[in-house]
Amino acid sequence: MNEYLAGEKLYGDDFSFEQIKNWYDQEAEGYADLGSKNRHHLKHSKQN
Repeated sequence: MNEYLAGEKLYGDDFSFEQIKNWYDQEAEGYADLGSKNRHHLKHSKQN
């Protein structure tokens, strides 16, 4: 972990193809969830 904090390595540079795919899939779902939460928040803020 110190290599990452020291800037000697970048997190994910040594990921396998499968790890990259999993990360990408998780980020895609996280982004989709973020969008739906923002719309939900906006809907409630407009009602006030």
